[in-house]
Amino acid sequence: MDDIVTLVTAQALGWEGLIGTEGQDPLQRAFFPGGLFGDGGAEGEAGFFTDPQRAGFFFAPVGTDTLETNGMFGGYAALFGNALLSLNQVPDGLFFDSDDDPTTEASLIAWQNAGQWYDTNGVVISDEDVATLLDNPAYEIAPIEDLANSNVNWSFDIGDLSTGEFTIRFVPVFAPIVAAAGTEYQFNVAAALDSANIPYLAADPEYLAIIAEIEGLPTAAEQQLALERAGTSYLRNFGTQGMLLTRMQAEQLFQMLAGRRTGNPNSNNAIAGSDHDDSIASMTNSLASVQVASNDPMRDVAMMVANAENGGVAQISEKMTAFISGAVSTGNIDGTVNGAGADYTGYAITAGLDYEVAPNLLAGAGLSYGANDGDIDDSRGELNVEAISVMTYLSYGSEVGFNADVMLGYSWLDYDNERRIVFGGINQTASSNTDGTQTTAALRAGYNFAFGDVIAGPSAQLQHLDLSVDGYTETGAGVLSMTVNDMDFESTTLWLGGQVSMPVEVASGTLRPSAHLHWVKEFEDGSNSVGTTFTGGTVPFTTPLDSRDENYIRGGVGVSSSLGNDGMNVALNYDGTFAHDDYSEHRATLSVQVKF
Repeated sequence: MDDIVTLVTAQALGWEGLIGTEGQDPLQRAFFPGGLFGDGGAEGEAGFFTDPQRAGFFFAPVGTDTLETNGMFGGYAALFGNALLSLNQVPDGLFFDSDDDPTTEASLIAWQNAGQWYDTNGVVISDEDVATLLDNPAYEIAPIEDLANSNVNWSFDIGDLSTGEFTIRFVPVFAPIVAAAGTEYQFNVAAALDSANIPYLAADPEYLAIIAEIEGLPTAAEQQLALERAGTSYLRNFGTQGMLLTRMQAEQLFQMLAGRRTGNPNSNNAIAGSDHDDSIASMTNSLASVQVASNDPMRDVAMMVANAENGGVAQISEKMTAFISGAVSTGNIDGTVNGAGADYTGYAITAGLDYEVAPNLLAGAGLSYGANDGDIDDSRGELNVEAISVMTYLSYGSEVGFNADVMLGYSWLDYDNERRIVFGGINQTASSNTDGTQTTAALRAGYNFAFGDVIAGPSAQLQHLDLSVDGYTETGAGVLSMTVNDMDFESTTLWLGGQVSMPVEVASGTLRPSAHLHWVKEFEDGSNSVGTTFTGGTVPFTTPLDSRDENYIRGGVGVSSSLGNDGMNVALNYDGTFAHDDYSEHRATLSVQVKF
């Protein structure tokens, strides 16, 4: 194709220009919509924002086949800056449809600037007056979409084309801070910061200094890391940590019920601090040595229960049984393209009562308290979750044959978040607290067979978690503090697998090794997003939440030992999550029981 830029430029004298000397070159003929800037739109002869002058882009040739914008003319820049707005950056307008004809454009009669309505003359219109107008269906509030339209008009002289076709490409040119982004999350953060250059938003000028800090970093990798740290890159963890905690509480209940069916002596035992021989004391001390020091008394209680009770079931009457269980866990949440990971530790204490309403049929309720403390990767902060859960359940079955459990639960969660923001000369900490609630429903069923001394069989579980986290606003980080909208997380999983256990008589008592393994399918594995904004007046943006792994493995092994005639039972159990692309989880339970 011939040199289009040269051909068009040569015809400049034949093009009608703008008022005065501007725009005489046809390469400057990219106008913003008439009616908004100058006449020509539904608003009539007078432009809403500028009258009578039009506004638009200057273009300049680059090489022989490229036109590049290099500035703006008219009154656009004073209101909206020196770049084309995106749809999420345009203000809202109040429109009037005078003819009820969907093929014609409605007239813009007012626009919203910094929370206030203004007409074309800059006169304030009260919210009450706007509400009165909206009672008439001919009026509506909508984004002024034409502010995001370039309205570029082209004229070509086509030369000899051997292929019979040509291609025109429109390529956006971003501000340097936006161009530095490498992921969707980084792009959204950068665009929000860059919106501080849009005059009508009247954003805090401190953002310009922050932009300069990021653009002044020497490498693209450092600039991208700064964008990661500027926003909240780990909102996905609010769901992951909350669900890990509440699921651990529910599994304590299910593990207690399974243990009572598989010959575990819990159901008739209680805890006693009586004298035992030196060998048992030595084993108990050895097991207890895996505990870690903690300044959290509730965590210490959970460790103590886990090391002493094996689910701590005590039969208090012929039909009623009380139980207490302690669990501790640790793991890692993997980072994703748009989200930071974390290392976490957790614990939970669960207690309750059940009643045998019929042979092999139990009805009961439990109360649980737990916590999950996460250290965000890259030293970006801490996210700590506490949960109180109430659970009701029905359980049917014995050691051999059909068995089933159904559980319903409700949880109250409390989140404490300390977000550290460090890049260039910026060193801030943003603090926030918010609440959440979760409903839990689970159905588990299986069938155990007796193969001599071996008890084994298949089992399946369907579990649904529905977590809602309230929105919050951070404090302490100046203009980098953020407001985060409500968040919703769901998980629906199907577990398919089985379990096996076998009592083995030894000289000092009975050993019962056990194992369970399940393939887990996650059905709520899609990606999501959360509405977020910096508190200093920039445009809102979305923080993406990447999808979850849809297939993984849950498994565990354990051994319990009944030692001697004194009824002492010591058990060591491990449960974990494997082949999961999003997180790892490891849970250890050490227990001692005494029958009396």
